[in-house]
Amino acid sequence: MASERIQGHIDRLLDEVDEAMRHLNWEQVRDRAQAVLALDRGNQDAITFLDAAEFARAVDRVATISTEKTRSVKLALSKGRLVVSANSPDSGSASEEIEASYDADELQIGFNSRYLLDATGQVSGERIRLVFADSVSPTVMRDINDSTALYVLMPMRV
Repeated sequence: MASERIQGHIDRLLDEVDEAMRHLNWEQVRDRAQAVLALDRGNQDAITFLDAAEFARAVDRVATISTEKTRSVKLALSKGRLVVSANSPDSGSASEEIEASYDADELQIGFNSRYLLDATGQVSGERIRLVFADSVSPTVMRDINDSTALYVLMPMRV
């Protein structure tokens, strides 16, 4: 009796999956996957390698100053360094500089700190690779030790 009930649940779940698969637009899935791969191979000059834990700690400390609603932080990249900063009319400002292997044009880009911390929290290795196109385009984060891990971060205006 119990096994028939379980089998009934499994059959219903499989039917729901089949129905969802019929409505999935595979062209859109393919196009988005190709866009992410193109972004990852994009501007090969605007790449930085960072210590994942150091980056996460810097973002976490600076984010305590940012407004509760947006939790925005700004990343300012220049030759050999990354400055993480936040400003709040109520709390003031905070910034922290960390070493970065960056050798491209200066770049300033804003992110929701929660998204940065969520992505770096998933990284199993010690170092991350960030690929930037510009200050308004998505940024790709990769775990150096896990070639299957790819995180796409959407910037925000700060």
